[in-house]
Amino acid sequence: MIVNTSQTVICRICCSTIKKNAKIFKEGLRFAIVYSKCHDNIPKDDLELMANMFIAYGGYFGKLKNSNFSLYSTLKELIIEFNLDSKSVPVDELNIKMKYRALLHGVTPQEFINGLEILLEE
Repeated sequence: MIVNTSQTVICRICCSTIKKNAKIFKEGLRFAIVYSKCHDNIPKDDLELMANMFIAYGGYFGKLKNSNFSLYSTLKELIIEFNLDSKSVPVDELNIKMKYRALLHGVTPQEFINGLEILLEE
């Protein structure tokens, strides 16, 4: 559904100001307004995942986009952080933190998965 509004609305994903061509997607039991570019370029399941991560941890898609991002470096940093407590690395928590950092740098969930596959092949 496309919504045009005279009021300023903020995209739930990228925090862009939307004045026209906003779209609505169902987010769990609620509805969220997103910029049409986010809606059209990101699969629905990924939109919901991203929205939930931003609710839980803050930030928005591409918040740190101008800085350099390396999936490999991020993985190394997180493993070091977990090992400082001298306990085993919780894979699920590591995955969530890596995915969240990737989202902040403007890496879509699909690009994140592709990057992990490349790392695993090396």
